[in-house]
Amino acid sequence: MKKEKLTKGIKNRGSITHREKTKYHRPSENKKESMDQETIKMTVNEKAQMVLDEMGILLNKKPIQANTKRATLLKHRLKEFDETQMVDYVKHFWVKWKDWELRNDYFRPETLFQKGRVWDEIDSVQLQEAYLDPAPASESFRKDPVNKTEISFEIYRREVLRPSRFFGYHFKRMNEYQKKLIESRIRNNYEDGKPVYQALSITFFEQVRKGTQ
Repeated sequence: MKKEKLTKGIKNRGSITHREKTKYHRPSENKKESMDQETIKMTVNEKAQMVLDEMGILLNKKPIQANTKRATLLKHRLKEFDETQMVDYVKHFWVKWKDWELRNDYFRPETLFQKGRVWDEIDSVQLQEAYLDPAPASESFRKDPVNKTEISFEIYRREVLRPSRFFGYHFKRMNEYQKKLIESRIRNNYEDGKPVYQALSITFFEQVRKGTQ
């Protein structure tokens, strides 16, 4: 009898109740939501690489990698500004220095992302408006709600993807599924009458490009 009681006690201590299984093996809703958010949140390296890619496109060179020391100043600035601002910031300087013979030599992260230079110049940067096309659309077309009776979807789409060289460059390299997601977002915003500069956000574009959308 004593032996049977002892065996029963050992068995009970070794078992896990349903409540304990639920406690230790079922992720909470908050944790699940947090994990979902983490999958779409860009890391500092990813944000920095996006800016460095833009610089590489402008220079027609292989971009600097974000995991190197050369990107240190840029990462510091990304604590103060978002990646959209920094993409437009580098475009701003590319245009500003267009007549300078040493532009390509000084168009580098060590020069561009010094704290004093960024803070002195950032107010001159028109966010979401920096385009470099030879024949850009008028300001009113880009800023005003689109009139579908005057502007076709094809013209609207071309302007959305063309003014931002970052969008245009990476869109060409997407697979068909990714392109359909981007096209769908552009078309929905066209149907809603949104201005060109609001038709596609960098955050959404990067989620699609990284495969997290």
